[in-house]
Amino acid sequence: MSDFLKQMADKILSSNNELSTYTVISPTRRASNRLKKELTAQLSTTTWLPEFLTINQWLERLSGLAPADNLELKFTCYNAYIEVMQANAQGISEFFSWCDILIRDFNDIEGQLIDPKPFFKELTDYTEIEHFSFLTSPLTEKQERYRSFWNAIPKIHEKFNEALLKEGLAYTGLMLREAFKNISSPDFKSNQRLFVAGFNAFSHAETRLLKHFQDRGEAEVFYDTDGYYLDQPENHAGVFIRRNLKNKLGEAVSTKQPLSERAFDIELCEAAHRVDQAQVVAGLLAEANPEELRDTVLVLADESLLIPVLDKLPNSLKKPNITMGIGLTDSTFASWIESLYDVTIHKITNESESKLSMEKIQVFLNHPFSQFLNTGIDFEKLEKTGFVKSELLEVNPLFKAEKWVETVLGFWMCSRDKRNESLSQLLNILATIVENPKSPTIAILQSQKGISLLIRGIKQLQNFKEQEHLSDNIHLQLLMRILSGGSIDLLGEPQDTLQIMGLLETRALAFKRVIICGVNEDTLPAKPSLDSFIPFEIRNHHHLPGKKEKEAVYAYNFYRLIQHAEHVKLVYHTDKGDFSGGEKSRYIHQIEYDLKRVNSNLKIVHRHLDRIKTADYTSELVIEKTPEVIAKIREHLQTKLSISSINRYLDDPLDWYYNYILRLREPDTGEINFATFGNIVHEVLENLYIPFKGKVLKTDDLKQMKTMSEALLEQITRKIVMGKNIDTGINKIHLETAKTLILNYLNSELKNIEKGQIITCLATEELLNRTLKIRTESENIDVNFTGSADKIQRRDGVLEILDYKSGNVDPKDLKIKDFTVESMTKVPKAVQLMTYNWMASEVYPDQKINSRIISMPAPYKGDLEILFDKSETEVLGNFEEFLRTVILDMLDPDKLIEKNIAFEYATYE
Repeated sequence: MSDFLKQMADKILSSNNELSTYTVISPTRRASNRLKKELTAQLSTTTWLPEFLTINQWLERLSGLAPADNLELKFTCYNAYIEVMQANAQGISEFFSWCDILIRDFNDIEGQLIDPKPFFKELTDYTEIEHFSFLTSPLTEKQERYRSFWNAIPKIHEKFNEALLKEGLAYTGLMLREAFKNISSPDFKSNQRLFVAGFNAFSHAETRLLKHFQDRGEAEVFYDTDGYYLDQPENHAGVFIRRNLKNKLGEAVSTKQPLSERAFDIELCEAAHRVDQAQVVAGLLAEANPEELRDTVLVLADESLLIPVLDKLPNSLKKPNITMGIGLTDSTFASWIESLYDVTIHKITNESESKLSMEKIQVFLNHPFSQFLNTGIDFEKLEKTGFVKSELLEVNPLFKAEKWVETVLGFWMCSRDKRNESLSQLLNILATIVENPKSPTIAILQSQKGISLLIRGIKQLQNFKEQEHLSDNIHLQLLMRILSGGSIDLLGEPQDTLQIMGLLETRALAFKRVIICGVNEDTLPAKPSLDSFIPFEIRNHHHLPGKKEKEAVYAYNFYRLIQHAEHVKLVYHTDKGDFSGGEKSRYIHQIEYDLKRVNSNLKIVHRHLDRIKTADYTSELVIEKTPEVIAKIREHLQTKLSISSINRYLDDPLDWYYNYILRLREPDTGEINFATFGNIVHEVLENLYIPFKGKVLKTDDLKQMKTMSEALLEQITRKIVMGKNIDTGINKIHLETAKTLILNYLNSELKNIEKGQIITCLATEELLNRTLKIRTESENIDVNFTGSADKIQRRDGVLEILDYKSGNVDPKDLKIKDFTVESMTKVPKAVQLMTYNWMASEVYPDQKINSRIISMPAPYKGDLEILFDKSETEVLGNFEEFLRTVILDMLDPDKLIEKNIAFEYATYE
């Protein structure tokens, strides 16, 4: 194994310069520490070491400016925007939804040292030609606003930069321009010798800066590279280094044996689903002995897998060394803020009083972060459902046990003009609670950062009068955008233990054994954000970074990491997910077909999850059934036990607990997920059939529904997704798919009627209920089953209960072998139909009831039904016994609530 940083230490020590005269610039702190260690190991006398900086620290020094964080940039840019646009300016919420794109464009312009005046002239001319030159009619008000914004961009850029520089702040591009301006001054002097090692991609400004020092004999630049990709013009991994060498900047340090000749092995490890990759990784780590693990790195290309991976680590590896950044968007704290606002959003207010949903309050108080803070509330004494007047809650002693809970209640009750003040008070109390935790977990570190960001953000928001008029939903979206710009950095130090890193943190480092998790397309390389106000033609002409450059960065980091390794394991998944994903990364294909073709010494092994030994680990994701947990489960059973709750419990008890007992919401990705997609299709069909309830359907009725369906679909989709973009991207695909599925079903019904079938729509989204008495060792419980039937109808005199499924369904999914829990767990759709039949048999007098699934992609498909006959008492008794067994299992205090690792759709991780 070659080690680039050891070679760099040799170069520094072999020079005739004093070590203290060097300033070493490396990509990461870890790389600096490693290089410092290599230097120290070779020194025999006491001496001053070089100064070690990251490139951003070096730029701060050259420019005399401090980096502005994401939040500061957004608010400064908004101030510049409203100063220029004045009455035509959008509100702060709308601005925050697209300002990152504008700031990113400004950064690209400055980072390439482009003269802004002619550039913006090109931009406005292009926009004028593209959008307005061929119009014959006068511009609409919307077109005028659009045009005025484009004309205002140069002034916004100018005001934005001026405001930042006045405060001594800058974004990276502006810092580069100011640094270049400073070194170009005839008075500039430098007493340090730069030693730049381990970089790949430089912006135009960075290249000019380093070339300036190199030409003066004050800088040396070295690239860690491999002849395999450097000598192939078509290989993106070498794009930047080839460009730098062509510009006579720096020197390439290639591995002694290139990837095309070296003997090493690569294992391609396949997992069925995204989260299953954590299990694969655990198995691979369990195969390694302690000595091998000392020089092993686990790289998370999909950084969202950190928590699942940590949970499944073998018992011998519970204290790995983690070096990576973790965002706040999907954090426990962000989820808690959403739950906090969920109570306010669903508040009922009139002139005389306001009422709060006790169900929403229960969800909030049961949230894991609320539990960490300690509510001090006796939940047995708290009302479970319905709406309660806020003044009654205000005097309720249960809400006075903890100061933060009392403050939360004040926030729920306050008016919009007091909202920021009340929220700030709450956040300051929380900051004190989480300041010095006994065990600073990742979730606590995220909450500390999130609280700090929100306190700063709210302080800035108070400068804008319009924020008092924002709805609670819009105000929440603003806070989520503030959190989205934040992250925490886990900075570990080299130790004799497993290293876990993000891909960028591995720069300049070498490891003997490499495991990369998440080697899928759109993850490695990550799907680039191509949003820009600058058209492609102009970006391309001015050499602004685009898709090719962003992918080249990933390609280099991938190949550089494996070029030093002797054993490489690449983990990927094959789950297609929401119409996308599940595709092996292009780098796997390049290894299999390109690298293997030229390197006969390369050994490639394919492995599947089934053939990887399961690691011996103790999951922290286990819930004991304390009396409090049993009480919550009992409340769920007595209030409303749905069919989906039963099936989720059978699939994964821990996921069931989080979703149905604690009622935690999944993080919002901005895309329409499976559940939302199903809700949209169901609501459209419900609204289409409502006018025809109680009627025998005619062909004209179905034709009328088809005509109405498209407009109704768009209306209902916009209502449900609340502000998400459905005009482009994956959400647009979802919308078109929904349209196709709805028309598929309506066409099938039309053909059935044309064939002479008599169909009478009796009900849509009909709520069915039935109570089952359960006897435990200590008590009797009435379990209230409830379920909403998508449609109830009579077809040629037979009562049918229909359940719409937006995916494909196989007849074998409805074949019941017997009524044991083991057998029924394998056929959840059959459990659903049997429960419908069982509940409907109490409501409808029909001797026979036919529950049927409509598979929307293929609504003509038959054999997707379970016919129920009331005379079959043995079947009824066996099914009720199955339900009793499941419920008793839920209430069994000796049975832990654990994750079923085989459950493929669990998302709480």
